[in-house]
Amino acid sequence: MVNLDFLKIKKWKLATGSAIGLSHEKNLIPCQDFAEAIDNGNIKSIALADGAGSKKHSDIGAKAIVKEVNTMNASNFEKLINLSEKELIEEYKNFIISKINETAKKHSIDIDDLSSTLLFIATNGEKFIIGHLGDGAIASINNMNDINLQSAPQNADYVNQTYFTTNRNLEKHLRIKVDSVKNIIGFILMSDGSADSLFSKQNNKFSSVLIDICDWLNYYPEKVVSDAITNNLMETLRFKTSDDCSLAIMCKPNEIGQQDLLYPFDIIFPNFKKNENSSN
Repeated sequence: MVNLDFLKIKKWKLATGSAIGLSHEKNLIPCQDFAEAIDNGNIKSIALADGAGSKKHSDIGAKAIVKEVNTMNASNFEKLINLSEKELIEEYKNFIISKINETAKKHSIDIDDLSSTLLFIATNGEKFIIGHLGDGAIASINNMNDINLQSAPQNADYVNQTYFTTNRNLEKHLRIKVDSVKNIIGFILMSDGSADSLFSKQNNKFSSVLIDICDWLNYYPEKVVSDAITNNLMETLRFKTSDDCSLAIMCKPNEIGQQDLLYPFDIIFPNFKKNENSSN
């Protein structure tokens, strides 16, 4: 007998990418953005973290918390979706604090130097968990190919300040939600560097290029699309901001309205379409 739940989750494809900002590259500072996906066959999870620019080891903190939260989501999803919102926030708060402490001890560095934002989405094909701490943005794509804001950037007292995994009382700023996938066919995570070009805060609108990127997954393996996202971030998007850039996509590409085929090694920001008569 065919496992229908497996077929539902199998439809979802994942891709991620990140690129160092020009100022970090110039000053020989590591990229402080990190994005990664995990697929254990039953649960798929994407996560993204943007390390605090003023903290010298925030790249380590960003990478560690992304890997840990993806593992947690994949391993404990069925338990997590049955918790209340209050219980979920407490669960993730304790988890984040524990993993940041472990990372600081492992590398013999101060906890505060591991500061980063955190964005994630996990699904079993029927329900999803969304989590967001700090700036950056989370979007969803519905079956009408509309891109909608799921979670907005959250800044502190000033525009260039936000909340991090190392903040006291981080539970006050950690947004967690469980819901049914229903008509959603895609999710997108972006750091504030990427959101500068792909999301209009004033209009709460996203660039339609995100649909094109999801469409790539109809034609190319996930690894190829991840490499293409990274290439595009490196070659175009990072030149529109002084910040590092990262992007994570989770979608059912066969349900995305197919666009004119774009080749993933072409630079497509903003809305570039390949001339059908040109060659790679």
